[in-house]
Amino acid sequence: SALASSELAAPAVRALYNGTRLGHAVTFEAVVPPSVAPGTPLPEVVMATDPGRFPTASRARKALRRGCVLINGAEVRCISTAGGGDLLALQARVSPGFSPRGKPPFPVEVAYEDESIAVVLKPAGVCTHPPAD
Repeated sequence: SALASSELAAPAVRALYNGTRLGHAVTFEAVVPPSVAPGTPLPEVVMATDPGRFPTASRARKALRRGCVLINGAEVRCISTAGGGDLLALQARVSPGFSPRGKPPFPVEVAYEDESIAVVLKPAGVCTHPPAD
């Protein structure tokens, strides 16, 4: 049976989702029905667990390729398998845009910034686009 979608604020609960990507949060979770045999391919498991959201194998495979599906807290792909009793969770982006990691390789001075645009003073000689192959 499907569990209600909820915000998973408790640290003990959040620890179950170690596969959640940066900027993403679990938006849906459900226990895989016991009728699903162990070793069943994930597209079939996803369709059996939430047929309303995943009515076709194509839609289930697309969610798996995008990395939206977690099984028992780990991100999985189409070739993975699962069975009855496993915890299926769906993750979705909750924070917009890119989240840089680490320090920039050179100092960046921001001349102007608002909700939709930023003007940055780039040092001379720093490439802004990757070179064409």
